[in-house]
Amino acid sequence: MTEAAKTHPYSRSFLGGEAVRAYGRKFDLALESVRHNIEAEIIGRWASGSLFDCSIGSGRFIGALPNIERYAGMDYSQDFVDLVRGRHPHVEVKQGNLLDGIDQPDAAFDTVICIRTLSALGHLEPILLEATRILKRGGKLIFDYGVEPSNLEMNGEVVPIDAESLEEILAGLPLSPVEQVPLDGVLVGIKRNRILNRAADAASRFELVRMALASADRLASRLKPARVLHVLERR
Repeated sequence: MTEAAKTHPYSRSFLGGEAVRAYGRKFDLALESVRHNIEAEIIGRWASGSLFDCSIGSGRFIGALPNIERYAGMDYSQDFVDLVRGRHPHVEVKQGNLLDGIDQPDAAFDTVICIRTLSALGHLEPILLEATRILKRGGKLIFDYGVEPSNLEMNGEVVPIDAESLEEILAGLPLSPVEQVPLDGVLVGIKRNRILNRAADAASRFELVRMALASADRLASRLKPARVLHVLERR
């Protein structure tokens, strides 16, 4: 394991049983459930066949994508790996670090996804190169990345967020753009405001409110998204 992989504060923040429990509680919140459903709907339009999840977490997309025949993945946290294995014995999941590469053969998958990971982890070029390597020709690579660079304090360290030139990196890879979907026009702003977050989470337990929040986010994201979900095809 590289020194960067050992010490990256983003990776460390997902270690341990409490991190697993906190992540699970996060998606129990109605507001986060709305965000998840938006992501799953978009990914589900393009994902098919065999899929590799570069940052599988709790396995929240397993069973949520209608055209997937085989699901596999990896995660830095052994606790998350154990959780997924216990919940989904049919899923092939391994412990590993994206900063050290992906332990899969060339051209092995029809779809590769990496959601809510690359913004903080950085090292975009080698990670996207590995994700492309394991993708079949004509297969889809799906990931998200933020629109504006920023800094975030994490585990006592300042971590650059969305700081790399995505366009320059993609220009050097055998990938063609298929769709770019803007996300989080209002939902992230609500989430970051403690009072609004609590109010929205309580209100969005009603289905009509959830639908209204999703519609408002799609509309606002056209004007000022916080991140973009990219769909690309392997040439």
